[in-house]
Amino acid sequence: MVLAPEDRSLLVDLLAPPEAGFQLVHAVATTFTLHLTALLTVPLGLAGADLTASTDPLSVLQAVRSYADRVDVFCQAGHVSVPEKSNDLLAFLEQMIHQVKAPSPGHLFHPKIWVLRFVNDELEERYRVVCGSRNLTEDRAWDAVVCLEGTVTGRIHAVNRPLADFLLALPGRVPAKVHPNRRRAIRDLAANLRYVEWEAPHDVHVKDWLAFHVFGSGKSPRIDMSGYRRLVVSPFLNDGGLDRVCTDEPGQCMVVSRDEQLNGLSAEWREWLETGADLRVVNDGAAIPEPESEEAGLRWSLSGLHAKINVVERNKEAHVFVGSANATDAAWGGNDEIMVEIVGRPRTYGVEATAGQDPKSGKSLGFGGILIPFEFGEVAGPDPESDLRWILEGALRELASLTYTASVVQARSSISIVVSSAEVLRLPAGVPQDRTLTFELLTLPGTKYSPPIAERLLHEWGMPEIEDITPFLIIRLSAGTGADAVRVSTVAVAKLENDPDDRLDRILARRFKEPADFLRFILLLLQMSGRESWIPEGVGGGSFGRFSIAEDGAGLLEPILAVLASNPDAVIDIDRLARRLESTEAGRKVLPEGWTHFWQPVMEAHARLVGGE
Repeated sequence: MVLAPEDRSLLVDLLAPPEAGFQLVHAVATTFTLHLTALLTVPLGLAGADLTASTDPLSVLQAVRSYADRVDVFCQAGHVSVPEKSNDLLAFLEQMIHQVKAPSPGHLFHPKIWVLRFVNDELEERYRVVCGSRNLTEDRAWDAVVCLEGTVTGRIHAVNRPLADFLLALPGRVPAKVHPNRRRAIRDLAANLRYVEWEAPHDVHVKDWLAFHVFGSGKSPRIDMSGYRRLVVSPFLNDGGLDRVCTDEPGQCMVVSRDEQLNGLSAEWREWLETGADLRVVNDGAAIPEPESEEAGLRWSLSGLHAKINVVERNKEAHVFVGSANATDAAWGGNDEIMVEIVGRPRTYGVEATAGQDPKSGKSLGFGGILIPFEFGEVAGPDPESDLRWILEGALRELASLTYTASVVQARSSISIVVSSAEVLRLPAGVPQDRTLTFELLTLPGTKYSPPIAERLLHEWGMPEIEDITPFLIIRLSAGTGADAVRVSTVAVAKLENDPDDRLDRILARRFKEPADFLRFILLLLQMSGRESWIPEGVGGGSFGRFSIAEDGAGLLEPILAVLASNPDAVIDIDRLARRLESTEAGRKVLPEGWTHFWQPVMEAHARLVGGE
């Protein structure tokens, strides 16, 4: 379905388990741009956590730890945003991020999709596809999404082939390679996806109501866009894109875009659209509620158009396309994109129902209430700054697509990281001579190194602590001076070698300030192991509430014993963490008094239980 303004939802809502008892087995996501801090909140959705408690750092940390091995995110190399400040929780995201090289010069890896597999204790499986225009960022623009739920059947469904093939090919698109375990998990997800039958949305009555359109590999998609009425919603558009998606008479066409994009069209297209097409832009004030409204918070303060939707009416049916493709020649002629097509009744999915107005009541339908009419203005002149930024971003994509290795070197009294590139650093034609290129580590801001061009990167950074080791490299590229300077930056992920086995445990341990933190984290860990019924009434505030357990551990034995019987591996996880804390004076201060006396019988019981198997 297409989410209308009254159906506004957050991504984490769409990723939550389908119902109680289901847990995520594996998820694969694709995005063009990626904000690392936005990715931190995704595991909360996968866990079904209460969003009102998502600011608790220990809750976020345990959710990320629990789901890091079950989530793979593929993004365009060169478009991972640099966080405003370093956050040691980002270390737990390292293995799930895979940077994809652009399919060809001038084109992008641009799809936005989630494919998820859930299972419960009875081994019932549920599948979900979330496809739309939303990147994994903290932007607050108007987006559109389709969310499909499905179950496994005993036969292959041809409709799923394009999507399954797309998932299967993703690991091969990553220059730095994907770990074999993750490749197997993705292969299994793609194989099972072929047998999924999707639930039809409301008012869908034809047999072939669904299609997945996967663009890319330098080929133009073969999609029938003909019809007697259409709606084009696209934040970016150009002449070549409109040639592909807008073939009706002007009077049967509604186009929704941004002012500068519409004004940038050629004289020929402006004349065509002015002869009767309905042109609209988003009213940025539409999402601002009244001050007294219960929804006056930041959650619903949206601005700017980012949704990509095409609605085509033909043969008394409405064909709705939702996904990542703008109405541009790049999107329809070389980018990697995904659009989901749903065929339904015009009264529910047609142009009027999606972005129109009820002729009787005058009430806006779909998202028509946030749109206002547009009239052409002056054609914008050349923008040298924008052109230079495009050139620098292209150079950044090429640099981020190289294969980097970060090798940890430990000596008796020091530790360092040696970062190298397998390929020579090069800048494409068009980058000015006065450019500046620097590399630095995400955990050591300000320690910039300017490498020579036409040579391989090779530089060593000293590490203050083991916890500062990171594979995240910040690449910055700038040109010009003063007010005319243009600066771009990104995060690249290096292959980390010789990483200390206890680095993540050390990062985790320094999050604990007092015994109550340690005990609360253990309860979160046990809960994420699938045991929720033991939490006493009034102890927690939702799935990730602040537990008020006694500092001496009272009340902990019951959940420990429950998980010991159902999931012994969780006990080993706690034991490893406690040993890490015991190894330092600061760590021993956050262990509850009498911890060793309490924990020793638990581990003895674990040994007997495992030995008995």
